[in-house]
Amino acid sequence: MLICSVYPHLTPPLTPTPTPTPTPTPTPPPPRCKIAANPAYLQQLIQANSIPAISKALSQETSHATLATASTKFFHTLCKNSDFDAELIAAAPSAITAVISAMEQNAGNQDIQENGTFVLSCISENEKHVKLIVKSGGVPIFIRNIEEFPQNINLLKQSMMLLTNLLISKEGEVAIRTGKGVDAVVSAVMIHPDNDDVRKAAMELVELLSSDELVKQMIEGLKKFITGQMKESEYAKVPVMAMCLGTLAMIPENVTRIMNFGGVPPLVELLHMVSGMPQCPAQEEILSALALAMREILGNVPSVDQVIDPSTLLNASLSIPMNHPKKTRAVSHSMLLSKRILDMCPDLELSEFPLIESTVTGLRANLSELSVATAGLAILQITCKALGGNTLAKQNGTRIIVQLISSAATNDDESFLPALTSSMLIIETVATTAEGREALSKQVSEQSERTFWKTSILAMKCAKWLQTKWLHQLLS
Repeated sequence: MLICSVYPHLTPPLTPTPTPTPTPTPTPPPPRCKIAANPAYLQQLIQANSIPAISKALSQETSHATLATASTKFFHTLCKNSDFDAELIAAAPSAITAVISAMEQNAGNQDIQENGTFVLSCISENEKHVKLIVKSGGVPIFIRNIEEFPQNINLLKQSMMLLTNLLISKEGEVAIRTGKGVDAVVSAVMIHPDNDDVRKAAMELVELLSSDELVKQMIEGLKKFITGQMKESEYAKVPVMAMCLGTLAMIPENVTRIMNFGGVPPLVELLHMVSGMPQCPAQEEILSALALAMREILGNVPSVDQVIDPSTLLNASLSIPMNHPKKTRAVSHSMLLSKRILDMCPDLELSEFPLIESTVTGLRANLSELSVATAGLAILQITCKALGGNTLAKQNGTRIIVQLISSAATNDDESFLPALTSSMLIIETVATTAEGREALSKQVSEQSERTFWKTSILAMKCAKWLQTKWLHQLLS
């Protein structure tokens, strides 16, 4: 009986069943994010209560990465629309807490972090919302993002801007200070010291967090380290203190504070001390931070001797490439500092300083580093102009110039054109002396014919770059 009852279902019917005509599949509507990006649909989305609906869905599944990415992207897209009022997101039940929770539970997802940070930035100009963001645990997340994603420039800037907005409430300021927000910003600036966007975002935050107490605390800490009064367990704080002063010095008011609290001599003394050590914990970070701090300070004063003896500072700066040529970041910052000192002190007797020896040592160890090449060649150009080209030839400096040109010619890297133009100008100065011409002839003869022709082409590019720069200066 069982077989009989099942059999009809297993065998096809004798009369074939007509094949139904397939119903055309409707084209799916575009994703909500694409709709949200179209201003024509903005009001329809608002009237359809899509914001509360998506907020509710997100609040129920904040750990679901796909849903969290889509939801925060939707809010992000809405906020980018100039006609959209971000208050509509803040007004949706649980929207703020849902976004923060999604960021917390998807800590490694940079898309969610970027979307969430942008959305919260748009609604953080209201003190009521700021207090809710802080209460919901947003501050540690934003500080963590600065620390863990330092190469994500957009997230970095947006996080610092958001933290700046949170300072409108006392709760926000306390959370940022106790959460070591200053340390996180300092680290970001040290990684991107010449990125204008990062510096601008950092300066706005640091300026609001700056105080006499903070500057004094950093300086006193460095003094304790120098005098041997600091406990060994606290040594790890020294790089952060040095970097913090470097970042604080971006603000002119803080330069005044540093000077008033006697902070410049300890900075220079520590620079010389750490540079003189064969090795120590976080040595490259400390040297980089101290050199950057002094460069920032000099950028906010009319003359070097207003804050420190120029000779003392220049010797300390030159000691870094001499003693630690392979610590690239420290060498780069020290050369930029030395260049600034030379620019601000044209009357220095350059023959009294190991300018060529220090710079050539640093360049030799960092031939492919653009920042080192640019600053180092600028120093050599100033030195050759002041002391004569034969000085460079006597100290075997022509070899490094030719090596740098040859290396750049082989790689055909046009980002080196400004540095290579300095090289050509140095060669021109060196070639005015018999010793210089002999040294150059010896070095150039060691190049292959192919490299020689590449170098010639590069020289023409340098000439064109220099001509364009001159024309730009003339027109401006």
